Amino acid sequence: MAYQPNAITVVHKLIRQELFTAAGLLARATPADSSEVLQTLTAIAGVLRRHAETEDRTLASQLRQLDPALANHMAEDHRELEAQLSRVLVLAEDLEPSQEGPCRELLARLHLDWLKFVGEYLLHLDDEERLLFVSMELPPATLVGQSAAAMPAAERRNFLAKLEQALNPSELSLLLSAI
Repeated sequence: MAYQPNAITVVHKLIRQELFTAAGLLARATPADSSEVLQTLTAIAGVLRRHAETEDRTLASQLRQLDPALANHMAEDHRELEAQLSRVLVLAEDLEPSQEGPCRELLARLHLDWLKFVGEYLLHLDDEERLLFVSMELPPATLVGQSAAAMPAAERRNFLAKLEQALNPSELSLLLSAI
């Protein structure tokens, strides 16, 4: 069977791109970047939280009907990932660029903690795509394009620029056709 993108796989590609972008920022960060680090991590936390809420709202009941154990697995993953994400954000909020030595140490720890979180999150996405959602009817990829069409112009441009970095040309074309 040929690969068919759906809204979940498209959003997961975007999330992976954002996770790696934040990892790159943290790898290069200096105390002068503390504000950008906090802003970036806060923004991606919002994306991840909205994504989990959307999955819980739109897919959890269907998954629960198909396999209650898998539904419980997804819910537990969402709780554990939220706890890890919250801990990372607390560290980012503690960055104080005026205290250069301690800030560099905290940035190094934050980088490692972020990479650990990313590893766990990637495993979660893999579970969803290979195990949890394989027998479910998932929303079409064009739904992401329709969502983008409803965004204010500046937000839509930013979103589409991020999608362009995360998707292959045929997936991007499919989404743009829905706008």
